[in-house]
Amino acid sequence: MIRFILLLPLKIIGLLFMAIGAVLDGVNRRKLEREKQAARADMERQKAMKAAAARIEKEKREKARADRIAQADRRRIEKEKQAQAVQEQKAADRRKAETFKADQARTDMEHYKIQRSELLKLYNELEKQYEQAATDKQKEIVFRKQIALNNQIRGVDRQIEKAQYTINKSGPV
Repeated sequence: MIRFILLLPLKIIGLLFMAIGAVLDGVNRRKLEREKQAARADMERQKAMKAAAARIEKEKREKARADRIAQADRRRIEKEKQAQAVQEQKAADRRKAETFKADQARTDMEHYKIQRSELLKLYNELEKQYEQAATDKQKEIVFRKQIALNNQIRGVDRQIEKAQYTINKSGPV
């Protein structure tokens, strides 16, 4: 029993050390657990930050892509407008040229009609000369003049036809 009494304080001290050790182990375990949780939370924050950064970067790329597409569309539309303006200017120039040609053709037609009437008067004079010609040589000379005059009249008629076609092609003005 003496042994028991003598060893009791040692056993109590041992139990006390064991209790202190258990408490320290519990504290250390809780501390490790908190550190693990903090590390997990930190990792989750880092993952969330990486995901947010990736999302932001993706949004930037999408916005830049949308901006490039919009800018390309604006340039395309501007080019189309310019092309349309050029086409409209060309059409206006063509209409102006056609109007000028038609006006010129009307003026030319009047001139050719007057020229034709003068040539017909001259032809009538040559017919009279042909009828009044006494010799065959004089008749031949007058006849050749009539042939030349016929060619001139035909040339004037063709010019009148061309002017009439130009006027008709351009339409009423």
